[in-house]
Amino acid sequence: MKEWQTNLIGAFVIVIIGLGFLLGALTIQIPSAYKTFLGIPYAVNPESVFWFNWMIVGLMLGFLYIGMCLGLMANTYSIYRLEKKIPQTPPPPFSNTPSFCRYCGTQNIPDAVFCSKCGKKLT
Repeated sequence: MKEWQTNLIGAFVIVIIGLGFLLGALTIQIPSAYKTFLGIPYAVNPESVFWFNWMIVGLMLGFLYIGMCLGLMANTYSIYRLEKKIPQTPPPPFSNTPSFCRYCGTQNIPDAVFCSKCGKKLT
C-alpha cells in the first residue's frame, strides 16, 4: 500500500472521531430552566455547568480533529502528486561481474559504458 493511501485511511478515521465528538456535544441538552438568554447556564446549578463544559470540550475536540483531518488530507494530496511525478521504473541493479570489450578484449570495471582502452561503447 502506498503512503498516500495509508494517510487517506488515517484521515477518514480522524474525521469520524471528530464528527463523533461534534455530534456527541450537540446532543447534550441543558434543561431550559437553567439557561440564560445566550444559552449559557447559570452557575447556581452545578450539574448544568458540568454538562455545558462537556459540550464545549466536545465541540472544541470535534473541530480540532476535523482540522487535523483537513491538514492530513492536504498533505496526502501533495504526496500523491509527488508520487505521480516520480518515475516508477527502478534503477538497473549493480552487477559485480566485470565487462569485457568485444572489440579489443580488455577487462573493464563493472557497469562501464565505454571501454577503457579503445573507447568503444560496451553492450
